[in-house]
Amino acid sequence: MVIIAKSTLSDFVKLHPDAADPLNHWYQLTRNSSCGMFANVKDSFNSVDAVGNDRFVFNIKGNYHRLVAMIHFSRGLFTSGLWVRIWNMTRSIVRKFKHNVMLDKIRNDGQYKQLMKLIENYIQKATELGGFHGLSENESEELHKLTLLAEDYEDNVLNVMPLTVTINVIVQQKINELNITQGKLAEMFGMGQAKISQILNGKREPDVPFLKAIHQKLGIDGNFILDRV
Repeated sequence: MVIIAKSTLSDFVKLHPDAADPLNHWYQLTRNSSCGMFANVKDSFNSVDAVGNDRFVFNIKGNYHRLVAMIHFSRGLFTSGLWVRIWNMTRSIVRKFKHNVMLDKIRNDGQYKQLMKLIENYIQKATELGGFHGLSENESEELHKLTLLAEDYEDNVLNVMPLTVTINVIVQQKINELNITQGKLAEMFGMGQAKISQILNGKREPDVPFLKAIHQKLGIDGNFILDRV
């Protein structure tokens, strides 16, 4: 099963670190599945719901998060988005990727972003036509080729999966939730603001006092901390 765009999952986890492990589990099940029809999806994900136009909703972490995917069954393609529907993104067409100028390999981030815009255009068109069956055979074939290029770049260059969450990301999330500054956090921890800044910016490794503080003051799970030090 081809799954794109994994960067959507990565961006979501930056805002919701608790979703990382459940999404990794979803990805592994989906990547190794053979979804020729909705019944196959239902076998792997009992809670999945079909909502029309080849779109399906998966419960992530129970029903705490929801992942919306568009599935092209005949091509074995998942296009996924969390809360933000990827098919509502830009409709611009990147002409240089079409017809005789089709790339055989993505060589940089600029080409990847342009290629993803073209894929999104096809997804938008399929949605407006009621599903992937609305695309012509040539369009479906081109979409398939583009997704293989995107998947290769995501897997071998961007290395998006598995999704990882660092202690720094969790602490930053807590700062945002509490609506406090690094200065206020330093005051809570009884530490210097410079030290806090260096740790959160990756310029200094978290030490034992810092790790104890994030557990005791921010309530970050001790097992999570131990797994990442």
